[in-house]
Amino acid sequence: METDNVLTNTEDEKKLYRKARRRVHMKIHFAVFVLVNVLLWLLYYFLFRASSLESSVFNFFLALSLIWGIIVLTHYLIVFKWGSSYVEKEAKRMQEKQKKQEEIQDNDNTEEN
Repeated sequence: METDNVLTNTEDEKKLYRKARRRVHMKIHFAVFVLVNVLLWLLYYFLFRASSLESSVFNFFLALSLIWGIIVLTHYLIVFKWGSSYVEKEAKRMQEKQKKQEEIQDNDNTEEN
């Protein structure tokens, strides 16, 4: 029985490590998003604000910031809000499906004997 606890702890530790890794990746993604956007808007302010390309550069930077912001928000929601519940539900569904298949196979084997 001791080995069962060790296996469970190892599996739990692996799950916890994967969850922590996803959260760290999300935080890095957010930091890069903020840093790049600050640099883009500083670049716009100092180089393009008074040029003839002002409106097209502004529209490009704005679109880039908004699209990337939506991606970062989605990444956040997946990692911190939705991710674990969807994964757990899918894992439970797959386990139930596997149990049903095993039961069907067991019933077939007993009928054959």
